[in-house]
Amino acid sequence: TLLSPSTINHRLSMLSVLLEVADLPPHGVRHLSVKGSRRTRRISDGEVEQALAWCAAHAGRQGARALADMIVLALDTCAREGELLGLVWANVRDGTVEFVDTKNGESRTVPLTPRAASILEARRALPAPFSDLSQGRLINLWSDMRKALGLSTDDEFVFHTLRHEGISRLVDRGVNPFVIPAIAGHANITTTQVYAHASLGAMRAAVAPTQGAQQ
Repeated sequence: TLLSPSTINHRLSMLSVLLEVADLPPHGVRHLSVKGSRRTRRISDGEVEQALAWCAAHAGRQGARALADMIVLALDTCAREGELLGLVWANVRDGTVEFVDTKNGESRTVPLTPRAASILEARRALPAPFSDLSQGRLINLWSDMRKALGLSTDDEFVFHTLRHEGISRLVDRGVNPFVIPAIAGHANITTTQVYAHASLGAMRAAVAPTQGAQQ
């Protein structure tokens, strides 16, 4: 599977509840261990370009164009896969997008970048922004794309890592750390710290003024 351990555990919990509600005999459903499962991988601009190029080369395949658009939207809005797939046009307005079907149950409104707004506007003819892409098709496309990029054994190169990368890029740009949780939909900044991984370039830029002052 290309789903994150936390997503799998969430679904296993739902399965456990359903089995108990159905009053079935004791079951053996167990959660996955998430010890050491935190993602630290960054996705480079080069990898994003390769992924988009793969989607363009397979434009005749159902869902490939939508996947390319979702990759950009995930980076620019830090949205989860399910939030993008469940997006409706009523929640895309005035240069913003409102995510209602969120993991924590609380809606959030995120301003759109110019390229994200352009992508969504180009998809206006569809019943919903990503009605042409199902989760199953997204998983299959991502799997094939990952193999083509030579990353089939890279367990961290999954769609959800785009959310981590989007958040990390906000950190690289020096965005107010109290604003980032609002964009990401995190209840507190502690959760954001798990997602954010500053790049080496950002760290060098941070220490540059200090080095200059010492000289």
